[in-house]
Amino acid sequence: KKSKPEYIILAEGYMDVIALHQAGFTNAIATLGTAITSEQARMLSRYTKKVIKDTFIKLLEQKPINKITVTELCTQCEINRATFYRYYDDVYDLMEKLKSQYVGELKEAISLSKDDYTISGFTSEILEVILKNKELSRILFSLKNGKDFLNDVLVIAHQKCVDKWNRYGKNVPQE
Repeated sequence: KKSKPEYIILAEGYMDVIALHQAGFTNAIATLGTAITSEQARMLSRYTKKVIKDTFIKLLEQKPINKITVTELCTQCEINRATFYRYYDDVYDLMEKLKSQYVGELKEAISLSKDDYTISGFTSEILEVILKNKELSRILFSLKNGKDFLNDVLVIAHQKCVDKWNRYGKNVPQE
């Protein structure tokens, strides 16, 4: 019954939260009879997106993307389709946004690297991102375009090396 930390149960009042905690649902919060502000709703939406993402990744581990429907995803997330469509156009848009977020995390990790001069210097930063997103990594690297995705990751690292070398006057050929 322990709730997963990335999920939230929204209750009306504090007595509801107490009852839920006693029943083992430890991620309950309450509005305490007041309206939810737009800022609070935005904060809660991050959890909704996480549930959608996690459920989508679990489905991708079981079947190809062309066999996953929005209805199936919403049913497993226990959300309605309107909630899904608030954030994504379809499952392909969700996949592209996940890839884009992943690549953004890789770029950020590489930019924080202490070793600016070699691709091998980025290895630990790249591996940290891959491990943090291990399920998504497994899916992206195992898809038919997995080699292309790996190449994209290496191109990011290579470009950072070239940029740094050029900045420090070493003029590396762009090949």
